[in-house]
Amino acid sequence: LLFMLFAWFKGDGLPKLKDWKNGLIIGFIMNFCGQALTFIATMKVPTVIVALICASIPLWVTFFDQIFFSRQKLSLFRYSGLLIGFIGVITLLAPGSHQEFNYLYALPVIFSCICWSFGSILPQKLKMGPSTFINLGTQLFSGSLFFLISSYLFGEFNSFQIEKISLKSMISMFYLIIFGSVIVYSCFTG
Repeated sequence: LLFMLFAWFKGDGLPKLKDWKNGLIIGFIMNFCGQALTFIATMKVPTVIVALICASIPLWVTFFDQIFFSRQKLSLFRYSGLLIGFIGVITLLAPGSHQEFNYLYALPVIFSCICWSFGSILPQKLKMGPSTFINLGTQLFSGSLFFLISSYLFGEFNSFQIEKISLKSMISMFYLIIFGSVIVYSCFTG
């Protein structure tokens, strides 16, 4: 909402139907699928392993870019960098180099990385509106709606008590909204 409000103040107007359609698609693929499965997997997979798996995102972005979007071939230098990075991730994930866990629980994280990667380059294919802030606002708002709906469907509202939210939790949430969404997304697309 902050992005859309800023776009409106800037004179970009309000989101059009096409903006909402694109925002729903990207919000679902990138923001919802690209994060929800990771959240769930962290209940069974050590966070250090999740972080290492997420280090594969540049590989997936490059893969999808080369298959669907790019018209130029990768240079030997870029192939080498991707290969070295991938070998590093595999080496760090090797059995015995960390605490044991069921590797099947890592599959949702891999799928999540694939979704995030595909969703992050999908705007190249979609006909996005000219306003970066409207595009970001519809994507983030749509992703939030998908999280809200899934929270309701999984019964999260049954145990939610607003009076139990601490001041520290509220400050943390606002910090993440500003630095984890507004600033990061502005830099990501800028």
